[in-house]
Formats: sequence, structure tokens, C-alpha cells
Amino acid sequence: MEEQLSLDTVEFTGDKHVDTEGDGAGGDSHRTTLGSVSGIRSGIESMHLSRRPFAVLGSNKRSAINYLKFDYGHGRSVELIGSAKHGLPDSWDELVLLALQQIAWEQGRLSSRRVYFTRAEILRRICPSEKSKNSEKYARIELALDRLKTLSIDAKGLFNVKGSDGTFTPVTKKFGLISSVQITSRASDDGVEQATYIEWTEEFYQSMAEDRYIKYLDTGLVIRFKLDITRRLYRLLDKDNYSRRRTIPLKYNLFDLCYGHIGIKKGAKDYVSTLKQKLEGAHIELQACGYLTGVVYQGEGRETCVTYRCSEAAKED
Repeated sequence: MEEQLSLDTVEFTGDKHVDTEGDGAGGDSHRTTLGSVSGIRSGIESMHLSRRPFAVLGSNKRSAINYLKFDYGHGRSVELIGSAKHGLPDSWDELVLLALQQIAWEQGRLSSRRVYFTRAEILRRICPSEKSKNSEKYARIELALDRLKTLSIDAKGLFNVKGSDGTFTPVTKKFGLISSVQITSRASDDGVEQATYIEWTEEFYQSMAEDRYIKYLDTGLVIRFKLDITRRLYRLLDKDNYSRRRTIPLKYNLFDLCYGHIGIKKGAKDYVSTLKQKLEGAHIELQACGYLTGVVYQGEGRETCVTYRCSEAAKED
């Protein structure tokens, strides 16, 4: 028997939802009561990147994929263009970007386009089990920076710009994330790695620092998840419940969710059962940590929808 849904359910059809609430993150980190690694939403994330993919789901082996396009109907789409040499970012590179956003927030609440860090610091944040320096992982971080720097995003009707009245209006924008990278390879006299830095692009930095189109994120919880799909789904749900006084059921078309929001690659014959199976592991992880309290499927075929109920613990105090 299908569960009866509340009239307060928010339904996302064809990605028509546009966030216009509040100014996003603005103060200190928010504490949650989730059973996460840190229990604190110490990181931040651009909300331009939480609802739609900006990277290949999984691994972009041999940098083989350098172009993806996601259509959202009504002339709206997102094109991801990577370099022929490095390819598009993948799920591991996403973690590097999340770490950079967290560091930027800690260094001065996005007070500067330049973010200083070391590769060892990035590695500690995204691979906390690593106990020592790893030259292979350092090289992998450099590849992530190359991919993030060369990434071009063409968002048609999907880049939200803040107006004078405080609301956000979707426009078409071609933008990148990182404009420059400087890597200092040599160590100082005491053997400590010297700081490296990146600079955000002007458009991306303005959207975060001035428009405040950002949200708090429990980065520790994101890192703890084992599945890339779990991380994508968590960030989507967390965004769509953000700035609400209470959590409410969130309803998505199953195919739009999998292809347009999570970025699952379309197969020649993707059935409802196939997509449900692909989401199953993410549902298990999100329920195990206490974020999800229920998952309900309704409808048939291309009209199949999935509704998520998130715990009240998923909200900031």
C-alpha cells in the first residue's frame, strides 16, 4: 500500500524549483543532531552545484569524458565542457572542491578570491584514513585542480542571480570555477610543504561571496559516505530542504532525479526497477545515518515518482 503524502509535499517537476529564500549561509557553522562524523555543518557549498551535476558520476578514468549535457526542459540545460587533456572532473574531484570551499570559509568567510592550502591539508580532509604523505595522491589532487580549472559550465536559464530586492532570478551564464592555480612543490627548510593557492573565477566568487548563494554543509558526513550516489543525493535533499522552518516531504520524478540531478548515465534500456536498484545503496546509507526516515515510490513507467522524508535532525538548530 502506498503511503499517503502530506499536502505540504514539495514536488519538483522538470526542475522548476527555484530557490528564493533568504541569503544562504551567513554566520557561524550550524550544529546538527545527526549521527555524523563531526555533528557540525562546518563547511559551505555553492547552491549552483548542489542541485545539478558539475562532474562525472564515479571515476573519469583516463580522462576519457570531456563533455556532458543535461536537459531540463523549457530551453534550460547545463553543458559541462572539459579539456581534451584532462577531461571533466569526477566524483573524487568533487570532494576536492568541497574541501576548497570549506577552507575558503574557514579562512575568512569568503573574504578573498584566493584560497591558500596545502595538498596535505586537502588529503587529510577528503581521505582522513591516510596517515602519511602519498605522492600518488598528491598527483591526483593536482589532476583534480587541473580539471576544475579547465571546466566550463554553460547554464542556460539556470544560474541564479540576486536582485536588489533580495530574490534570485535564473539567467543564462557561461562560467568556470577556478581561474588560476599555483602549486608550490618545494618544501621549506624544515621539510614542511609550502602553501599552494587557487583563485575563484569572478562569476563564481561573486555568487558565493556577494550574492551569498551558498548553504552550510556537513562536510564530514559527505566524506563518510561510501557511495558517490549517496553524496549527490544527500547534497540535493539538503539543498531542497534548506532555509525551511521544518523538513517536508520532497517529491521527484524518478527519471529526472537520476539523470538530471544525480547524473546517472543513461542506459539503452533503463527500467524503473534498474533505477530503483541504483538508488538502493544510497537510501540505505542515508537511512543508516539518520538523515532519511522514509522513501516512497508512486506511479508507473516514466511517471514514477519518489518521495523522501527527511528527519527533523536534518535541520539546523
